[in-house]
Amino acid sequence: MVFDGGIVENVVIDNVTIDTRRFDWFWWGDGDPIHFNIKRRSEIDGVKREHEPAAGIIRNVTISNVIAHGQGTSLIQGHPDSWLRGIRLNHVRLFVSHGVDAPYESTNAAMELKYARDVEMNDVEIAWEEPHAATWRTGFSVDQVQDLLIDNSRMDAAPGSNQPVLQLNDADGVLVRQSRVASIHVTGSKSRGVRLVETVAEVTSDPGVSP
Repeated sequence: MVFDGGIVENVVIDNVTIDTRRFDWFWWGDGDPIHFNIKRRSEIDGVKREHEPAAGIIRNVTISNVIAHGQGTSLIQGHPDSWLRGIRLNHVRLFVSHGVDAPYESTNAAMELKYARDVEMNDVEIAWEEPHAATWRTGFSVDQVQDLLIDNSRMDAAPGSNQPVLQLNDADGVLVRQSRVASIHVTGSKSRGVRLVETVAEVTSDPGVSP
């Protein structure tokens, strides 16, 4: 997390297991195994500051060989003024479950990617574990992204949901290759260059999306 205009770059996280759960409402933890976040401090507390630094930077981060169990959405999010760049997920297993004793349940997607460019996901699995939650909708939600590669990956549909497994909004340059993704839905006038190679999926789009 970068809140005060700092820079996080050239980071490698490798060969770890993650187990997260939700805490009471007053605790920050949302049970999300993976979390990227860029914000200005004023966007957090609402206090205007003179000479506040620009939004910070997160770039060139590689996460590899991870088995993660969690209850919240893994959020990989840059800033409208400072997009993430050079993010790599390699050999990542993400399992999402519902905490019956948790104080709340808000998970819609297993993973969200927003405000990012040059992102590669190789051998990434998104799966759902019991107990299930009624709020679950989609496996992977992508919004405001350029140049995304999803390779040799598997994303399961959320149990009890009829929503697409992979949702792309304003996504420019997406390649899904040799992957198991049952359904893909494309929205946004900026979406273009979405390609599937050796991947069988039901693809739908909203009106206004380029052919």
